[in-house]
Amino acid sequence: MYRWLPVLLFTLCTFLSACETGPETVPEHYSLDSITPAYLQEKLRQRQGRIHDLRAYVKTHISTPRQNQSLKQVMLMNGRDRLRLDTLSPFNQPLTIFIMKGEVTRLFDLKKNRLYQGLEVWNMMHELLGTVIDFNEYVPVFYGDIPRFDHVHWDSAQLNEDKTQYIMTGQDPEHRVTLQVRMNAETLLPESMLKWVGKRPLYSVAWGDYKDLEGHPFPHQVTVVRAAQKDQVNLVYSNIVANQGVSEETFSPNLPGLTPSSKVPSS
Repeated sequence: MYRWLPVLLFTLCTFLSACETGPETVPEHYSLDSITPAYLQEKLRQRQGRIHDLRAYVKTHISTPRQNQSLKQVMLMNGRDRLRLDTLSPFNQPLTIFIMKGEVTRLFDLKKNRLYQGLEVWNMMHELLGTVIDFNEYVPVFYGDIPRFDHVHWDSAQLNEDKTQYIMTGQDPEHRVTLQVRMNAETLLPESMLKWVGKRPLYSVAWGDYKDLEGHPFPHQVTVVRAAQKDQVNLVYSNIVANQGVSEETFSPNLPGLTPSSKVPSS
């Protein structure tokens, strides 16, 4: 008889464990009589700025009318005006370092031992990537945030036809642009944003593959599409470290031996 005791105990524990497992958590907005634009706006507001600095490996795919290319990069961000992108070789050696520090941009070409600044950076970016990207606009997007959220006057909110997304529309009167944000109807996480001026689309963003980061759902995939430039940038994050601080020296690296390009005569 005693030889069956372990089996009986295991079966009993399994049964009790199953009984203790409660139902899945129901989203709080399911119990509301109605979902107002103010409620959705507050849900978006609660997300803004939760991640204020970030370090991550990024697989970047850039598609332009000239070329398609995939890059392996290290991204470092601090606040909304500090960005560093190190593009790596297949052996994880840095090839170029792009730095945005406020309104100042610099590009270090470590293969050619050259430093580019200001307008030279945009020329080199076009040469290397086939397009020019003003990262000042997109840093909030890379955090999963809505750019200039506090300046937007939200007009309306409605469910789409298949009731899978809430669609919010708002105006940024200072910049004279319109935004449309689509939120997942179950999680209330933003899935996409479209920004346009007049009838002209500026760009769209898609956020996906949300995973927990510092207790905060964070999109591990970000895609930016620009209709006028006919380009697309897709970022896939891994090995993210967030809200641990990124030193100011990261954005002012001391790289001895680099020659400013403006002082080098053209060949």
